[in-house]
Amino acid sequence: MNVPATLKHSFLLCLFAAAVPLRAIPAPMQVTAATPARVWTEGYGTGNGRLGILSFGVFPKETVVLNEGSIFAKKNFQMREGAAEALDKARELCKEGKYRSADQLFRKNILPPGNIAGDYQQGGRLQVEFQGLPSPSSYQRTLDMRRGKATTRAQFGTGELTTEILAAPSSDCAAYHIACTMPSGCRVSLNLEHPDPASRIVAQPNGWALEGQGSNGGTRFENTVAILAPGASITRKGSTIILDSAREVLVLSSISTDYNIRKPETPLTHSLTAKNARILAKAQKAGWKKLAAETEDYFSRLMTRCQVDLGDSPAGVSSMTPAQRLERVKQGKKDPDLLEQLFQFGRFCTIVHTRPGQLPCGLQGLWNPELRAAWMGCYFLNINSQMNQWPSHVTGLGEFQNSLILSAACAPTERNSRASSRGTASASATIRIAGNAPIFQATIRNGGPAS
Repeated sequence: MNVPATLKHSFLLCLFAAAVPLRAIPAPMQVTAATPARVWTEGYGTGNGRLGILSFGVFPKETVVLNEGSIFAKKNFQMREGAAEALDKARELCKEGKYRSADQLFRKNILPPGNIAGDYQQGGRLQVEFQGLPSPSSYQRTLDMRRGKATTRAQFGTGELTTEILAAPSSDCAAYHIACTMPSGCRVSLNLEHPDPASRIVAQPNGWALEGQGSNGGTRFENTVAILAPGASITRKGSTIILDSAREVLVLSSISTDYNIRKPETPLTHSLTAKNARILAKAQKAGWKKLAAETEDYFSRLMTRCQVDLGDSPAGVSSMTPAQRLERVKQGKKDPDLLEQLFQFGRFCTIVHTRPGQLPCGLQGLWNPELRAAWMGCYFLNINSQMNQWPSHVTGLGEFQNSLILSAACAPTERNSRASSRGTASASATIRIAGNAPIFQATIRNGGPAS
């Protein structure tokens, strides 16, 4: 279809005007909910491009997910002998219209047995319970994309309980903050857990040390969690730490792994324990306010690079929850501010789940709470990994594409190169991600998913 040049120019002009930085009047870069997140996909999360943290749960309980981007199970991957020749035959069958036969040949003679990708796996879960409090008179959750922070606030007749999560970019640690204004403070129980029974959690004077490894000899990791609760009474009951009369609590998490991004087949050998200790010592010295200020500065600078204004939503709509607003849209009603927030949420997820020098964003990002993530949480190079990065450059986050480019630069193994030199399902752009050699590899498979 031929489109008149004037129409093309008008469309481009409108698109440019909608995304001009600093001239727009955008919707607030935050979303709120008045109901609890019963499952993790309803929770609010954040991260610093390497560490992820997410909160969900029904009061008085809260689950805080703690993750790191390089924790993968190990998966051996070997191309079948004769795969290149078999692909030539499969192509000939396709030319003859014998697609079922071509598919059967592909599965039998080309496709490696089982999944070729290692699962992205979990870094730890902090279970929190507030004891002895009545039902709150009001309850609200907020995700503030401009500050890189998620907040849950419960109000009572005699005070307020606030919990906040963030992942500080420069300090490189995750933080969970509790503030309680009840007259006698709050009673809080905390316990660190991991879904893999093979992991080991060791009690420490002010927290825990979680030692684990991706399944089948994958990425080795340690998650050190430290609790600071000035003025509170601290006791232990088994693996659980109980705080009484707590008014302010800061829980810090540092996760380090043996993943070597420059040479994935050679895991790092430095002490993960010592690295975590250095990170947490600096974070404890900084304290919550400095960690929050550091995180806000990072997110604010990045989030405000690009603004979009699609018009104003009707009066009163902005006070509704996202679920209520989505229901209005389903009914055919207009809500341009919601579309603006969705646009900014996409940019926020880019900042949260990757950063220059780190791994690109996987299918589940850094908020996975399970040992086995949906779709393995890995890298599917038919289209999914690229789609995560498509909007980066044009929305002011061009440097965040570097993580995908860096990973794609990893050379394939000699065996895969020989097979792919004739255009087999395993193309030459092999990403080698994590674990000990032989390691996880996601491969371009002639447009098909790498699983």
